[in-house]
Amino acid sequence: MDVLHSKLQIPKRYQVLHRERLSRHFADICQKKLIAVTAGAGYGKTTLVMDALVALDIICVWYRLDEQDTDFLVFISYLYSAIQQHFCDRAKSEHSIPKSGVKKQTDTLIEWLAFVEKTVTQQTVLVLDDYHLVQGSGQINGAIEFILDRLPAHIHLVIIGRKNLNLRVSVLRASGQLIEISENDLSFTAGEIKYFFPDALMLTDAHIKDIHSSTGGWAASLILLRVAFNKKTPDAICRSLELFKQTPDYIFSYLKETVFDAQPDHVKEFMMKAALLPEIDTRQCCKIFDVDNAGRILKKMIEDHLMIFPVDESGNIFYLHHLFRDFLIAQLEETFSKADIHIFHCRIAHETEKTDVFQALHHFIEGHAFDDAIRLVETHEMKFLVEGKINFLSQCLKKIPNPIIEANPQLLLTKAKLFTYYGNPRQAVKLLIRAHLMFKR
Repeated sequence: MDVLHSKLQIPKRYQVLHRERLSRHFADICQKKLIAVTAGAGYGKTTLVMDALVALDIICVWYRLDEQDTDFLVFISYLYSAIQQHFCDRAKSEHSIPKSGVKKQTDTLIEWLAFVEKTVTQQTVLVLDDYHLVQGSGQINGAIEFILDRLPAHIHLVIIGRKNLNLRVSVLRASGQLIEISENDLSFTAGEIKYFFPDALMLTDAHIKDIHSSTGGWAASLILLRVAFNKKTPDAICRSLELFKQTPDYIFSYLKETVFDAQPDHVKEFMMKAALLPEIDTRQCCKIFDVDNAGRILKKMIEDHLMIFPVDESGNIFYLHHLFRDFLIAQLEETFSKADIHIFHCRIAHETEKTDVFQALHHFIEGHAFDDAIRLVETHEMKFLVEGKINFLSQCLKKIPNPIIEANPQLLLTKAKLFTYYGNPRQAVKLLIRAHLMFKR
Protein backbone atom coordinates (compact mmCIF):
# COMPACT_ATOMS: atom_id res chain seq x y z
CA MET A 1 0.00 0.00 0.00
CA ASP A 2 1.23 3.50 -0.83
CA VAL A 3 1.87 5.52 2.33
CA LEU A 4 1.62 9.32 2.36
CA HIS A 5 4.58 10.27 4.53
CA SER A 6 3.18 13.78 4.98
CA LYS A 7 0.63 12.20 7.36
CA LEU A 8 3.53 11.05 9.54
CA GLN A 9 5.26 14.43 9.79
CA ILE A 10 5.18 16.43 13.02
CA PRO A 11 3.18 19.59 12.16
CA LYS A 12 5.02 22.85 11.61
CA ARG A 13 3.96 25.89 13.64
CA TYR A 14 5.46 29.35 14.04
CA GLN A 15 5.20 31.92 16.84
CA VAL A 16 3.89 29.34 19.28
CA LEU A 17 3.14 30.60 22.78
CA HIS A 18 4.49 28.10 25.29
CA ARG A 19 1.76 27.64 27.89
CA GLU A 20 3.35 26.20 31.01
CA ARG A 21 -0.08 25.84 32.63
CA LEU A 22 -0.99 23.16 30.06
CA SER A 23 2.44 21.77 29.23
CA ARG A 24 2.93 20.60 32.79
CA HIS A 25 0.18 18.00 32.15
CA PHE A 26 2.73 16.25 29.93
CA ALA A 27 5.59 16.41 32.44
CA ASP A 28 4.89 12.95 33.88
CA ILE A 29 3.75 11.36 30.62
CA CYS A 30 6.26 8.56 31.20
CA GLN A 31 4.04 7.37 34.06
CA LYS A 32 0.83 7.54 31.98
CA LYS A 33 -0.66 5.36 29.27
CA LEU A 34 -2.93 7.89 27.58
CA ILE A 35 -3.38 11.64 27.25
CA ALA A 36 -6.67 12.62 25.58
CA VAL A 37 -6.88 16.18 24.22
CA THR A 38 -10.47 16.91 23.22
CA ALA A 39 -11.93 20.24 22.04
CA GLY A 40 -13.71 21.85 19.11
CA ALA A 41 -12.07 23.27 16.02
CA GLY A 42 -9.50 26.01 16.54
CA TYR A 43 -8.67 25.51 20.22
CA GLY A 44 -4.99 24.77 19.61
CA LYS A 45 -5.03 21.05 20.41
CA THR A 46 -2.31 20.05 17.95
CA THR A 47 -0.18 23.09 18.74
CA LEU A 48 -0.27 22.33 22.45
CA VAL A 49 0.75 18.68 22.03
CA MET A 50 3.50 19.54 19.58
CA ASP A 51 4.92 22.29 21.81
CA ALA A 52 4.72 20.23 25.02
CA LEU A 53 6.43 17.17 23.53
CA VAL A 54 9.18 19.22 21.89
CA ALA A 55 9.92 20.82 25.26
CA LEU A 56 10.19 17.36 26.87
CA ASP A 57 12.75 16.23 24.29
CA ILE A 58 11.08 12.83 23.98
CA ILE A 59 10.82 10.71 20.82
CA CYS A 60 7.52 11.58 19.15
CA VAL A 61 5.85 9.42 16.48
CA TRP A 62 3.07 11.40 14.79
CA TYR A 63 0.15 10.02 12.73
CA ARG A 64 -2.42 12.46 11.30
CA LEU A 65 -5.57 10.50 10.47
CA ASP A 66 -8.15 11.13 7.76
CA GLU A 67 -11.35 9.49 6.48
CA GLN A 68 -9.44 6.78 4.56
CA ASP A 69 -8.01 5.46 7.84
CA THR A 70 -11.36 4.03 8.97
CA ASP A 71 -10.26 0.77 7.32
CA PHE A 72 -8.22 -1.36 9.71
CA LEU A 73 -5.64 -2.47 7.13
CA VAL A 74 -4.91 1.16 6.20
CA PHE A 75 -4.66 2.08 9.89
CA ILE A 76 -2.26 -0.71 10.82
CA SER A 77 -0.16 -0.07 7.70
CA TYR A 78 0.38 3.52 8.81
CA LEU A 79 1.22 2.38 12.34
CA TYR A 80 3.95 0.15 10.91
CA SER A 81 5.23 2.95 8.67
CA ALA A 82 5.21 5.49 11.51
CA ILE A 83 7.41 3.26 13.69
CA GLN A 84 9.72 2.33 10.80
CA GLN A 85 10.18 5.98 9.85
CA HIS A 86 11.60 6.81 13.29
CA PHE A 87 13.44 3.59 14.10
CA CYS A 88 14.58 2.36 10.68
CA ASP A 89 18.19 2.04 11.87
CA ARG A 90 17.03 -0.51 14.43
CA ALA A 91 14.66 -2.47 12.22
CA LYS A 92 16.59 -5.03 10.21
CA SER A 93 14.09 -4.93 7.39
CA GLU A 94 10.69 -3.50 6.61
CA HIS A 95 7.96 -5.60 8.18
CA SER A 96 5.61 -7.29 5.76
CA ILE A 97 2.18 -5.75 6.32
CA PRO A 98 -0.57 -8.43 6.21
CA LYS A 99 -2.97 -8.58 3.29
CA SER A 100 -6.65 -7.88 3.70
CA GLY A 101 -8.65 -10.81 5.04
CA VAL A 102 -5.65 -13.12 5.50
CA LYS A 103 -5.40 -12.78 9.30
CA LYS A 104 -7.72 -11.86 12.11
CA GLN A 105 -7.50 -8.31 13.41
CA THR A 106 -6.34 -9.47 16.85
CA ASP A 107 -3.53 -11.56 15.32
CA THR A 108 -2.39 -8.60 13.25
CA LEU A 109 -2.39 -6.31 16.30
CA ILE A 110 -0.40 -8.83 18.33
CA GLU A 111 2.18 -8.96 15.52
CA TRP A 112 2.38 -5.16 15.48
CA LEU A 113 2.84 -4.99 19.25
CA ALA A 114 5.59 -7.61 19.05
CA PHE A 115 7.23 -5.58 16.28
CA VAL A 116 7.02 -2.44 18.44
CA GLU A 117 8.53 -4.17 21.48
CA LYS A 118 11.45 -5.34 19.37
CA THR A 119 11.97 -2.05 17.53
CA VAL A 120 11.23 0.69 20.07
CA THR A 121 13.49 0.56 23.13
CA GLN A 122 13.33 4.18 24.38
CA GLN A 123 10.62 6.30 25.96
CA THR A 124 8.36 7.16 23.03
CA VAL A 125 5.05 8.95 22.51
CA LEU A 126 2.67 7.90 19.71
CA VAL A 127 0.33 10.74 18.71
CA LEU A 128 -2.93 10.07 16.87
CA ASP A 129 -4.11 13.43 15.53
CA ASP A 130 -7.64 14.17 14.20
CA TYR A 131 -8.95 10.98 15.78
CA HIS A 132 -12.54 12.23 15.43
CA LEU A 133 -12.33 11.43 11.70
CA VAL A 134 -12.11 7.69 12.41
CA GLN A 135 -13.78 7.14 15.77
CA GLY A 136 -17.04 6.17 14.08
CA SER A 137 -15.27 2.95 13.05
CA GLY A 138 -15.74 0.07 15.47
CA GLN A 139 -12.65 -1.59 13.99
CA ILE A 140 -10.39 1.35 14.85
CA ASN A 141 -11.84 1.89 18.33
CA GLY A 142 -11.45 -1.82 19.02
CA ALA A 143 -7.84 -1.70 17.82
CA ILE A 144 -7.01 1.25 20.10
CA GLU A 145 -8.55 -0.48 23.14
CA PHE A 146 -6.59 -3.65 22.33
CA ILE A 147 -3.35 -1.66 21.98
CA LEU A 148 -3.92 0.31 25.21
CA ASP A 149 -4.37 -2.92 27.18
CA ARG A 150 -1.05 -4.30 25.92
CA LEU A 151 1.16 -1.31 25.11
CA PRO A 152 4.71 -1.61 26.53
CA ALA A 153 5.30 0.60 29.58
CA HIS A 154 7.82 2.83 27.79
CA ILE A 155 5.39 3.75 24.98
CA HIS A 156 2.63 6.26 25.62
CA LEU A 157 -0.39 7.30 23.55
CA VAL A 158 -1.74 10.81 22.89
CA ILE A 159 -5.10 11.08 21.12
CA ILE A 160 -6.21 14.44 19.72
CA GLY A 161 -9.77 14.95 18.50
CA ARG A 162 -12.93 17.06 18.49
CA LYS A 163 -15.24 14.49 20.07
CA ASN A 164 -15.21 12.75 23.42
CA LEU A 165 -13.56 9.35 23.07
CA ASN A 166 -15.98 6.44 22.85
CA LEU A 167 -13.33 4.10 24.22
CA ARG A 168 -13.45 2.06 27.39
CA VAL A 169 -10.98 4.07 29.47
CA SER A 170 -12.64 3.99 32.92
CA VAL A 171 -9.98 1.58 34.23
CA LEU A 172 -7.20 3.90 33.05
CA ARG A 173 -8.97 6.86 34.63
CA ALA A 174 -9.44 5.06 37.94
CA SER A 175 -5.82 3.90 38.04
CA GLY A 176 -4.41 7.35 37.28
CA GLN A 177 -3.09 6.27 33.88
CA LEU A 178 -5.22 8.80 31.94
CA ILE A 179 -4.83 12.57 31.56
CA GLU A 180 -7.76 14.45 30.00
CA ILE A 181 -7.40 17.97 28.60
CA SER A 182 -10.67 19.65 27.63
CA GLU A 183 -11.92 22.73 25.80
CA ASN A 184 -12.08 24.70 29.06
CA ASP A 185 -8.44 23.87 29.75
CA LEU A 186 -7.36 24.96 26.27
CA SER A 187 -9.12 28.34 26.38
CA PHE A 188 -6.58 31.15 26.78
CA THR A 189 -6.57 33.06 30.06
CA ALA A 190 -6.28 36.85 30.07
CA GLY A 191 -2.64 36.52 31.12
CA GLU A 192 -1.85 34.16 28.24
CA ILE A 193 -3.62 36.48 25.78
CA LYS A 194 -1.38 39.33 26.90
CA TYR A 195 1.74 37.31 26.05
CA PHE A 196 0.21 36.03 22.81
CA PHE A 197 0.21 39.48 21.18
CA PRO A 198 3.52 41.19 20.31
CA ASP A 199 4.64 44.04 22.56
CA ALA A 200 4.81 46.26 19.47
CA LEU A 201 1.01 46.36 19.37
CA MET A 202 0.97 48.16 22.75
CA LEU A 203 -2.34 46.64 23.84
CA THR A 204 -3.60 47.98 27.15
CA ASP A 205 -5.04 45.89 29.98
CA ALA A 206 -8.48 47.13 28.91
CA HIS A 207 -7.83 45.83 25.39
CA ILE A 208 -6.81 42.44 26.78
CA LYS A 209 -9.91 42.31 28.95
CA ASP A 210 -12.11 43.11 25.94
CA ILE A 211 -10.39 40.46 23.83
CA HIS A 212 -10.80 37.84 26.53
CA SER A 213 -14.49 38.57 27.07
CA SER A 214 -15.22 38.70 23.32
CA THR A 215 -13.34 35.53 22.33
CA GLY A 216 -13.74 33.39 25.42
CA GLY A 217 -10.07 32.54 24.95
CA TRP A 218 -10.71 30.69 21.66
CA ALA A 219 -7.29 30.27 20.06
CA ALA A 220 -8.49 30.59 16.45
CA SER A 221 -10.06 33.98 17.07
CA LEU A 222 -6.88 35.19 18.76
CA ILE A 223 -4.86 34.18 15.70
CA LEU A 224 -7.24 36.11 13.46
CA LEU A 225 -7.00 39.18 15.69
CA ARG A 226 -3.22 39.04 15.62
CA VAL A 227 -3.31 38.92 11.81
CA ALA A 228 -5.78 41.81 11.69
CA PHE A 229 -3.72 43.94 14.10
CA ASN A 230 -0.45 43.37 12.22
CA LYS A 231 1.21 46.66 11.15
CA LYS A 232 -1.75 48.76 12.31
CA THR A 233 -1.64 51.96 14.31
CA PRO A 234 -3.05 51.99 17.87
CA ASP A 235 -6.13 53.87 16.66
CA ALA A 236 -6.72 51.34 13.87
CA ILE A 237 -6.34 48.49 16.37
CA CYS A 238 -8.99 50.08 18.60
CA ARG A 239 -11.36 50.34 15.64
CA SER A 240 -10.72 46.70 14.66
CA LEU A 241 -11.32 45.60 18.23
CA GLU A 242 -14.61 47.51 18.37
CA LEU A 243 -15.70 45.79 15.15
CA PHE A 244 -14.79 42.41 16.56
CA LYS A 245 -16.66 43.10 19.82
CA GLN A 246 -19.79 43.84 17.83
CA THR A 247 -19.74 40.50 15.98
CA PRO A 248 -17.81 38.04 18.16
CA ASP A 249 -19.91 35.08 17.08
CA TYR A 250 -19.31 35.62 13.37
CA ILE A 251 -15.68 34.72 13.03
CA PHE A 252 -15.97 34.10 9.28
CA SER A 253 -17.48 37.55 8.73
CA TYR A 254 -14.69 39.12 10.69
CA LEU A 255 -12.07 37.12 8.79
CA LYS A 256 -13.60 38.21 5.49
CA GLU A 257 -13.74 41.90 6.35
CA THR A 258 -10.33 42.24 8.00
CA VAL A 259 -8.16 39.69 6.19
CA PHE A 260 -9.64 38.22 3.04
CA ASP A 261 -11.05 41.39 1.43
CA ALA A 262 -7.69 43.11 1.84
CA GLN A 263 -6.01 40.67 -0.57
CA PRO A 264 -5.67 41.35 -4.33
CA ASP A 265 -8.29 39.62 -6.49
CA HIS A 266 -5.84 37.12 -8.01
CA VAL A 267 -4.65 36.08 -4.54
CA LYS A 268 -8.22 35.64 -3.27
CA GLU A 269 -9.11 33.50 -6.31
CA PHE A 270 -6.02 31.33 -5.87
CA MET A 271 -6.62 30.81 -2.15
CA MET A 272 -10.25 29.78 -2.69
CA LYS A 273 -9.35 27.22 -5.35
CA ALA A 274 -6.33 25.89 -3.46
CA ALA A 275 -8.53 25.26 -0.42
CA LEU A 276 -10.04 22.30 -2.30
CA LEU A 277 -6.70 20.52 -1.91
CA PRO A 278 -5.86 18.70 1.34
CA GLU A 279 -2.22 19.60 0.71
CA ILE A 280 -1.15 22.51 -1.49
CA ASP A 281 1.72 21.55 -3.79
CA THR A 282 3.02 24.64 -5.60
CA ARG A 283 3.90 22.66 -8.74
CA GLN A 284 0.52 20.97 -8.91
CA CYS A 285 -1.30 24.26 -8.37
CA CYS A 286 0.43 25.84 -11.35
CA LYS A 287 -0.85 23.03 -13.58
CA ILE A 288 -4.31 22.62 -12.09
CA PHE A 289 -5.26 26.28 -11.90
CA ASP A 290 -3.17 27.52 -14.85
CA VAL A 291 -1.09 30.02 -12.87
CA ASP A 292 2.64 30.66 -12.80
CA ASN A 293 2.94 32.47 -9.47
CA ALA A 294 1.65 29.90 -6.98
CA GLY A 295 4.97 29.88 -5.12
CA ARG A 296 5.01 33.66 -4.71
CA ILE A 297 1.41 33.75 -3.49
CA LEU A 298 2.04 31.02 -0.91
CA LYS A 299 5.21 32.77 0.27
CA LYS A 300 3.25 36.01 0.74
CA MET A 301 0.53 34.14 2.67
CA ILE A 302 3.19 32.82 5.05
CA GLU A 303 4.73 36.28 5.47
CA ASP A 304 1.28 37.68 6.28
CA HIS A 305 0.63 34.81 8.74
CA LEU A 306 -2.49 33.71 6.88
CA MET A 307 -2.83 30.40 8.78
CA ILE A 308 -0.78 28.36 6.31
CA PHE A 309 2.05 26.01 7.27
CA PRO A 310 4.70 23.94 5.41
CA VAL A 311 4.33 20.16 5.51
CA ASP A 312 8.07 19.53 5.51
CA GLU A 313 11.39 21.25 4.92
CA SER A 314 11.10 21.22 1.11
CA GLY A 315 9.16 24.48 1.01
CA ASN A 316 6.94 23.20 -1.83
CA ILE A 317 3.99 21.63 0.02
CA PHE A 318 1.74 23.43 2.50
CA TYR A 319 -1.49 22.94 4.38
CA LEU A 320 -4.09 25.42 5.61
CA HIS A 321 -5.40 25.68 9.13
CA HIS A 322 -8.71 23.81 8.92
CA LEU A 323 -10.76 26.85 10.00
CA PHE A 324 -9.19 29.03 7.31
CA ARG A 325 -9.73 26.26 4.79
CA ASP A 326 -13.41 25.98 5.76
CA PHE A 327 -13.74 29.74 5.39
CA LEU A 328 -12.12 29.75 1.94
CA ILE A 329 -14.36 26.94 0.69
CA ALA A 330 -17.39 28.89 1.93
CA GLN A 331 -16.12 31.90 -0.03
CA LEU A 332 -15.55 29.71 -3.08
CA GLU A 333 -19.16 28.51 -2.99
CA GLU A 334 -20.37 32.12 -2.77
CA THR A 335 -18.11 33.36 -5.57
CA PHE A 336 -18.30 30.59 -8.19
CA SER A 337 -21.18 28.62 -9.64
CA LYS A 338 -21.61 24.93 -8.88
CA ALA A 339 -20.63 24.15 -12.46
CA ASP A 340 -17.36 26.08 -12.05
CA ILE A 341 -16.57 24.28 -8.77
CA HIS A 342 -17.25 20.94 -10.44
CA ILE A 343 -14.70 21.88 -13.10
CA PHE A 344 -12.12 22.73 -10.41
CA HIS A 345 -12.65 19.34 -8.77
CA CYS A 346 -12.26 17.56 -12.12
CA ARG A 347 -9.01 19.41 -12.87
CA ILE A 348 -7.65 18.27 -9.52
CA ALA A 349 -8.80 14.71 -10.19
CA HIS A 350 -7.15 14.51 -13.62
CA GLU A 351 -3.90 15.92 -12.22
CA THR A 352 -3.77 13.55 -9.22
CA GLU A 353 -5.07 10.40 -10.93
CA LYS A 354 -1.62 8.98 -11.66
CA THR A 355 -0.21 9.65 -8.20
CA ASP A 356 -3.19 9.23 -5.86
CA VAL A 357 -6.17 7.33 -7.26
CA PHE A 358 -8.05 7.69 -3.99
CA GLN A 359 -7.91 11.49 -4.05
CA ALA A 360 -8.78 11.46 -7.74
CA LEU A 361 -11.88 9.36 -7.08
CA HIS A 362 -13.00 11.75 -4.36
CA HIS A 363 -12.62 14.78 -6.64
CA PHE A 364 -14.33 13.13 -9.62
CA ILE A 365 -17.33 12.42 -7.38
CA GLU A 366 -17.32 15.95 -5.95
CA GLY A 367 -17.10 17.24 -9.53
CA HIS A 368 -20.09 15.08 -10.52
CA ALA A 369 -17.91 13.42 -13.18
CA PHE A 370 -19.51 10.08 -12.43
CA ASP A 371 -18.34 8.40 -15.65
CA ASP A 372 -14.74 9.06 -14.64
CA ALA A 373 -15.45 7.96 -11.07
CA ILE A 374 -16.92 4.69 -12.35
CA ARG A 375 -13.90 4.23 -14.61
CA LEU A 376 -11.57 4.49 -11.59
CA VAL A 377 -13.68 2.09 -9.54
CA GLU A 378 -13.74 -0.48 -12.34
CA THR A 379 -10.04 -0.09 -13.12
CA HIS A 380 -8.75 -0.05 -9.55
CA GLU A 381 -11.34 -2.12 -7.69
CA MET A 382 -8.77 -4.78 -6.83
CA LYS A 383 -6.38 -2.11 -5.53
CA PHE A 384 -9.09 -0.83 -3.17
CA LEU A 385 -9.89 -4.32 -1.91
CA VAL A 386 -6.30 -5.58 -1.61
CA GLU A 387 -5.20 -2.42 0.22
CA GLY A 388 -8.13 -2.80 2.59
CA LYS A 389 -9.88 0.48 1.73
CA ILE A 390 -13.27 -1.17 2.00
CA ASN A 391 -15.04 1.54 4.00
CA PHE A 392 -13.59 4.26 1.77
CA LEU A 393 -14.84 2.52 -1.38
CA SER A 394 -18.25 1.99 0.21
CA GLN A 395 -18.56 5.68 1.11
CA CYS A 396 -17.59 6.68 -2.44
CA LEU A 397 -20.24 4.42 -3.96
CA LYS A 398 -22.87 5.96 -1.67
CA LYS A 399 -22.12 9.36 -3.22
CA ILE A 400 -22.78 8.11 -6.76
CA PRO A 401 -26.51 8.48 -7.62
CA ASN A 402 -28.31 5.17 -7.18
CA PRO A 403 -29.85 5.10 -10.70
CA ILE A 404 -26.33 5.19 -12.15
CA ILE A 405 -25.22 2.27 -9.97
CA GLU A 406 -28.38 0.27 -10.73
CA ALA A 407 -27.70 0.59 -14.47
CA ASN A 408 -24.06 -0.56 -14.18
CA PRO A 409 -23.44 -4.31 -13.68
CA GLN A 410 -19.80 -3.79 -12.74
CA LEU A 411 -20.75 -1.45 -9.90
CA LEU A 412 -23.42 -3.90 -8.74
CA LEU A 413 -20.73 -6.57 -8.65
CA THR A 414 -18.49 -4.27 -6.58
CA LYS A 415 -21.34 -3.59 -4.15
CA ALA A 416 -21.96 -7.34 -3.89
CA LYS A 417 -18.34 -7.85 -2.83
CA LEU A 418 -18.72 -5.13 -0.21
CA PHE A 419 -21.87 -6.76 1.18
CA THR A 420 -19.94 -10.02 1.41
CA TYR A 421 -17.18 -8.26 3.34
CA TYR A 422 -19.74 -6.73 5.72
CA GLY A 423 -21.31 -10.15 6.37
CA ASN A 424 -24.52 -9.72 4.36
CA PRO A 425 -24.42 -12.61 1.85
CA ARG A 426 -28.16 -12.46 1.05
CA GLN A 427 -27.94 -8.90 -0.25
CA ALA A 428 -24.73 -9.82 -2.07
CA VAL A 429 -26.44 -12.69 -3.89
CA LYS A 430 -29.34 -10.44 -4.93
CA LEU A 431 -26.92 -7.95 -6.46
CA LEU A 432 -24.94 -10.73 -8.16
CA ILE A 433 -28.10 -12.05 -9.80
CA ARG A 434 -29.06 -8.59 -11.06
CA ALA A 435 -25.53 -7.95 -12.31
CA HIS A 436 -25.50 -11.31 -14.08
CA LEU A 437 -28.78 -10.59 -15.87
CA MET A 438 -27.40 -7.24 -17.05
CA PHE A 439 -24.21 -8.88 -18.31
CA LYS A 440 -26.33 -11.38 -20.28
CA ARG A 441 -28.35 -8.59 -21.86
